[in-house]
Amino acid sequence: MKNRLILTLLTGCILSADALAVGLSNTNSGIYVAVMARRASEPGVIVYGDPIRFDDGLFWCPFCTAGSAMLSYPSPSYGVKVKMIGADGVEVPKTRLGKTFGSKWDRLHSYKDDHLRPVEAQGHYDARGGGYGGPFLPSPVDLFEMKKPGTYTLEMEIQLFRYTASLDLGAWKTNLVHLSAIRLNVEKPPDAKK
Repeated sequence: MKNRLILTLLTGCILSADALAVGLSNTNSGIYVAVMARRASEPGVIVYGDPIRFDDGLFWCPFCTAGSAMLSYPSPSYGVKVKMIGADGVEVPKTRLGKTFGSKWDRLHSYKDDHLRPVEAQGHYDARGGGYGGPFLPSPVDLFEMKKPGTYTLEMEIQLFRYTASLDLGAWKTNLVHLSAIRLNVEKPPDAKK
């Protein structure tokens, strides 16, 4: 019964996320993240609708199936991998900035590898709001050479640590959480300026 309830809640979150231009990762050790967009021309406005625009800013926010959890996240070079596929099915080249994302992904093992920042995962994702406290990321057009108009697919993977007060590097290695790829549709209209 409990598993059915959890499955129903997660399915509902995933379905509502698709309608709200929000991508959710799979859950790993009770942690998952939502990647959302914010309209560049309207600061503070979260984008509702699919696809997002090529120039919308991105941000991610962590959630926890067990209530709350303290997390530590690294810079994008260690903690965020990005990839984009064009409408033609071909991978889109990254910009100079985009190439830095995930460039040190395999080198993240402990708090000594990068300057970590704290963030708290609180409860479940709710499409009505709340929990939008994660870090901001550049817009898709700042990460990829989106030369042609059309609809692209952005894939993003995130890794972070469950916080531990221990200085034991072995404890940190066991607390590294890799999250599954999150996909968002990104549109570049024919009249785009960039």
